[in-house]
Amino acid sequence: MIAHIAGLGWIGKSCLLITPEHGPRVRFITVLTNAPLEGTDNPIEQQCNNCMECMKVCPAQAIKGINYEMHKSREERFEYYKCQEYFKSMKKDRKWDVCGMCLYICPHGRK
Repeated sequence: MIAHIAGLGWIGKSCLLITPEHGPRVRFITVLTNAPLEGTDNPIEQQCNNCMECMKVCPAQAIKGINYEMHKSREERFEYYKCQEYFKSMKKDRKWDVCGMCLYICPHGRK
Protein backbone atom coordinates (compact mmCIF):
# COMPACT_ATOMS: atom_id res chain seq x y z
CA MET A 1 0.00 0.00 0.00
CA ILE A 2 2.85 2.39 0.81
CA ALA A 3 4.43 1.76 -2.61
CA HIS A 4 1.05 2.52 -4.23
CA ILE A 5 0.63 5.75 -2.28
CA ALA A 6 4.24 6.70 -3.16
CA GLY A 7 3.36 6.45 -6.85
CA LEU A 8 5.38 3.32 -7.70
CA GLY A 9 2.42 1.37 -9.06
CA TRP A 10 -1.23 0.45 -8.57
CA ILE A 11 -3.04 -2.31 -6.70
CA GLY A 12 -4.20 -4.97 -9.14
CA LYS A 13 -7.14 -7.35 -9.00
CA SER A 14 -4.74 -9.89 -7.50
CA CYS A 15 -4.17 -7.43 -4.63
CA LEU A 16 -0.52 -7.17 -5.64
CA LEU A 17 1.27 -3.93 -6.43
CA ILE A 18 1.71 -3.66 -10.20
CA THR A 19 4.41 -1.37 -11.56
CA PRO A 20 4.47 -0.03 -15.13
CA GLU A 21 8.00 -1.35 -15.69
CA HIS A 22 7.83 -4.83 -14.14
CA GLY A 23 4.15 -5.52 -13.49
CA PRO A 24 3.65 -7.53 -10.29
CA ARG A 25 7.16 -9.03 -10.57
CA VAL A 26 8.76 -6.83 -7.89
CA ARG A 27 9.85 -7.12 -4.28
CA PHE A 28 10.33 -4.23 -1.91
CA ILE A 29 12.41 -3.91 1.22
CA THR A 30 12.39 -1.46 4.08
CA VAL A 31 15.18 1.00 4.73
CA LEU A 32 15.19 2.97 7.96
CA THR A 33 16.63 6.44 7.66
CA ASN A 34 16.45 9.87 9.18
CA ALA A 35 17.14 11.53 5.82
CA PRO A 36 14.72 14.36 4.98
CA LEU A 37 12.65 12.69 2.24
CA GLU A 38 9.57 14.16 0.65
CA GLY A 39 6.67 11.97 -0.41
CA THR A 40 4.91 12.37 -3.74
CA ASP A 41 1.42 11.38 -2.59
CA ASN A 42 0.68 10.83 -6.27
CA PRO A 43 -0.64 7.26 -6.69
CA ILE A 44 -0.80 5.74 -10.17
CA GLU A 45 -4.35 5.02 -11.29
CA GLN A 46 -5.11 1.33 -11.65
CA GLN A 47 -4.75 0.07 -15.19
CA CYS A 48 -6.23 -3.41 -14.96
CA ASN A 49 -9.56 -2.15 -16.36
CA ASN A 50 -11.37 -5.12 -17.96
CA CYS A 51 -8.40 -7.52 -17.84
CA MET A 52 -9.31 -10.75 -16.04
CA GLU A 53 -6.17 -12.82 -16.75
CA CYS A 54 -5.13 -13.23 -13.10
CA MET A 55 -8.65 -14.22 -12.12
CA LYS A 56 -8.93 -16.78 -14.92
CA VAL A 57 -5.56 -18.42 -14.20
CA CYS A 58 -5.87 -18.59 -10.38
CA PRO A 59 -6.05 -22.31 -9.50
CA ALA A 60 -7.52 -21.48 -6.07
CA GLN A 61 -10.17 -19.17 -7.56
CA ALA A 62 -9.20 -16.63 -4.90
CA ILE A 63 -9.24 -13.55 -7.17
CA LYS A 64 -12.72 -12.13 -7.68
CA GLY A 65 -11.87 -9.85 -10.63
CA ILE A 66 -12.83 -6.60 -8.92
CA ASN A 67 -10.74 -3.45 -9.38
CA TYR A 68 -9.12 -1.92 -6.30
CA GLU A 69 -10.87 0.93 -4.51
CA MET A 70 -9.09 2.70 -1.64
CA HIS A 71 -11.72 2.33 1.08
CA LYS A 72 -12.92 -1.20 0.31
CA SER A 73 -11.55 -4.22 2.12
CA ARG A 74 -9.23 -6.76 0.52
CA GLU A 75 -11.77 -9.50 1.22
CA GLU A 76 -14.18 -7.91 -1.25
CA ARG A 77 -11.65 -8.53 -4.05
CA PHE A 78 -9.54 -11.47 -2.89
CA GLU A 79 -10.23 -14.58 -0.80
CA TYR A 80 -6.91 -14.99 0.96
CA TYR A 81 -7.88 -18.20 2.75
CA LYS A 82 -8.39 -19.95 -0.62
CA CYS A 83 -4.84 -19.01 -1.58
CA GLN A 84 -3.50 -20.34 1.74
CA GLU A 85 -5.39 -23.62 1.42
CA TYR A 86 -4.06 -24.08 -2.10
CA PHE A 87 -0.49 -23.44 -0.89
CA LYS A 88 -0.95 -26.00 1.87
CA SER A 89 -2.19 -28.62 -0.59
CA MET A 90 0.69 -27.90 -2.99
CA LYS A 91 3.26 -28.30 -0.24
CA LYS A 92 1.66 -31.53 0.96
CA ASP A 93 1.22 -33.06 -2.50
CA ARG A 94 4.22 -31.67 -4.38
CA LYS A 95 6.67 -30.57 -1.71
CA TRP A 96 6.56 -26.92 -2.79
CA ASP A 97 4.41 -24.03 -1.66
CA VAL A 98 4.66 -21.46 -4.43
CA CYS A 99 2.03 -20.80 -7.07
CA GLY A 100 2.77 -17.44 -8.75
CA MET A 101 0.32 -17.91 -11.61
CA CYS A 102 -1.06 -14.37 -11.13
CA LEU A 103 2.50 -13.03 -11.38
CA TYR A 104 3.22 -15.06 -14.48
CA ILE A 105 0.07 -14.19 -16.44
CA CYS A 106 -0.10 -10.43 -15.79
CA PRO A 107 0.53 -8.56 -19.07
CA HIS A 108 1.87 -5.42 -17.34
CA GLY A 109 5.64 -5.10 -17.37
CA ARG A 110 6.08 -8.17 -19.53
CA LYS A 111 9.18 -8.05 -21.73
